[in-house]
Amino acid sequence: MKHAQLRRLAENYQGAGPRYTSYPTAVEFDDSVRSELWQAQLSEDVSTRPEANTALYLHVPFCKSLCYFCACSKLIDPKLENLDLFLNAACKELSTYAALISNKTNICQIHLGGGTPSFLPAHAIDLLCDKIDTLAASRAKNAEISVEIDPRTSSREQLHHFRDRGFNRVSFGVQDFNPTVQQIVNRNQTLEQTQSVYDAARDLGFSGINMDLIYGLPGQTQENFQKTIHSVIELRPDRIALYAYAHVTWIKKVQKAMRRVHIPTPTERISFFEYAIEQLEAAGYQYIGLDHFALPEDALSIALREGRLSRNFMGYTTHRGARILGIGPSAISSVPNAMAQNIKPLNEYASAIANSGSAIERGVILERDDMLRAAIIQDIMCVGSINLSTFENLYDISFWDYFHKEQPQLKALELDGLLSVGDRVLQLSEVGRIFSRNVAMVFDSYLETHQKAEKPVFSQTV
Repeated sequence: MKHAQLRRLAENYQGAGPRYTSYPTAVEFDDSVRSELWQAQLSEDVSTRPEANTALYLHVPFCKSLCYFCACSKLIDPKLENLDLFLNAACKELSTYAALISNKTNICQIHLGGGTPSFLPAHAIDLLCDKIDTLAASRAKNAEISVEIDPRTSSREQLHHFRDRGFNRVSFGVQDFNPTVQQIVNRNQTLEQTQSVYDAARDLGFSGINMDLIYGLPGQTQENFQKTIHSVIELRPDRIALYAYAHVTWIKKVQKAMRRVHIPTPTERISFFEYAIEQLEAAGYQYIGLDHFALPEDALSIALREGRLSRNFMGYTTHRGARILGIGPSAISSVPNAMAQNIKPLNEYASAIANSGSAIERGVILERDDMLRAAIIQDIMCVGSINLSTFENLYDISFWDYFHKEQPQLKALELDGLLSVGDRVLQLSEVGRIFSRNVAMVFDSYLETHQKAEKPVFSQTV
């Protein structure tokens, strides 16, 4: 890749757009989907796809302190005063799902996200794990059971406890190792703290370790970002998630606290990312797509090579076709033709669960057009190509007749070198994979409405 080409593309494609962990995206959810309708969709999916696996996402909302960059749904609760409220509600919600699926599914993935799951005390981890074990008849032999870890709130003893409870993967939040950047974003975390828990995880035999980084943070410079990249390469985690900082002050007002600090421009951000790709690939990492890297022997790399890679609300995954059950405030659940999201505020979530065992407040039922476009966007984000014959056979359409309005945009992307448009295949180029969000946006039928809105809805694509 040429530096000048990337800089030009970064300037041309610096608009806002979805990350496509789903299609339609969560901004299309509305209150026409509530608990009763969602549960009917789930029950139908379990009966019609009894062979399908289930992935479980449990959202732990608690954080000990506030990181200014974070746009996740969380509750700052340093003394965990709301812990019992959460545990009671989450366990009751798990019981609701256990009754609905009646041990008819195989669990292929369990992920504790947040928030800060490592902020939980041992008895809370045990209670949730015991309840999860009642949800299904079995776990798949290769089940991925993972937890997000903040090195500032974890220890070797806690990691040992997670390992005893069957967890085999951990994801460490790092973001940036530079002390100045850390002070700006209110997350002070030394390299020594991270290395201590990282070494413990290796010693304890976790089969996969991920590290989360962010590029484009306020105060980041090319020099200090490069040092962070080299520190991570020396640690050598199995996976690296290198997220672009989302400056969304209209959603997270706390980010305004950093308004006097220089926020890297799209051109600067793309130079950060280009450097990371060069260094990580030189160190042996496979570029998975968008913002993920993995060692060649990691399951994500294998799934990419075999065409099995998938993308959902938990990011890139090897479990294509699995239904998702989301537990906890703000958690999202999905089956092939429907998605549903829980109430976000903990008190309201817990109240709804106490009343009915469910807290679904909004969602979407997918039409045929949604499902076709979702499949195309999935292949753009995960495979990097679209086999037109596959879609024509699956949906009984003529691809170019159906998508004739998209052709001019695709031709423009082709002229920019992002993809090649053939008779039977659309193929992203090497540089096109970096701009996969922009390519996917061509097939998003909802996007025009949001682009005309007074306030932005999505983060910057570059």
